[in-house]
Amino acid sequence: MKRKESPSASRHPQVYGVITADLVESRRLTDRALVQRRLLNLIHSLNLGFRRGLVGPFMVTLGDEIQGMLKDLSAVPDAVTRVHEVFHPREITIGVGIGTLATPLAKRVTEMDGPAFVNSRIAVELAKKEGLEVVVRSGVGRVDDTLNAIYSLLGGIQVGWTDAQWERFNLYRRLGTIDRVAKKLKVSKQSISKSLRNTLWHRILDIEERLPSVFGELQSDAQWLRSGRLGG
Repeated sequence: MKRKESPSASRHPQVYGVITADLVESRRLTDRALVQRRLLNLIHSLNLGFRRGLVGPFMVTLGDEIQGMLKDLSAVPDAVTRVHEVFHPREITIGVGIGTLATPLAKRVTEMDGPAFVNSRIAVELAKKEGLEVVVRSGVGRVDDTLNAIYSLLGGIQVGWTDAQWERFNLYRRLGTIDRVAKKLKVSKQSISKSLRNTLWHRILDIEERLPSVFGELQSDAQWLRSGRLGG
């Protein structure tokens, strides 16, 4: 019987994106039951929204930490955004690991290991240490430097937003127009515009629209795959 090869055994190993998200100072939370419900609802939403691209469905892995693995790197930025729609960037730390696997594929992320997981763990720990909202690690210096500069800028802007600004921004992202946001919240359009003024929200949306193609290029770059530089 022919032995099943692990993903890393192929000539051009598959590159995956592992997302690890950990609540900030979760031990100090007063209403842990509410936070746990939000966390479980987030997991359900992620697994439903990315079901076609998930290799390892999102699940609670350590305490108030969740983790999932995507086979399509271009979906990674949208998954990060989905996490932030539920938890404000100042509430949760995200580490994105890009790399290959050293084990066969499994149904649970806790049953897999390899550079993608190692990179994600390093990324989330670095984010905690440096007080950053999102850190990406692939092991390719220029890639990591560029993506982390982008996420550092995004997070630095967004953490200064009020809860109302964050809610209205996320609604705009989902509904597409200020008029729809105003109707949803039953306030005037002027109120929405005034709330979002000086937040650079249009520029942030522009960056978010471009990020999937940037991540997608990491997967399609045959030179990096051949050299194994994304292996960790």
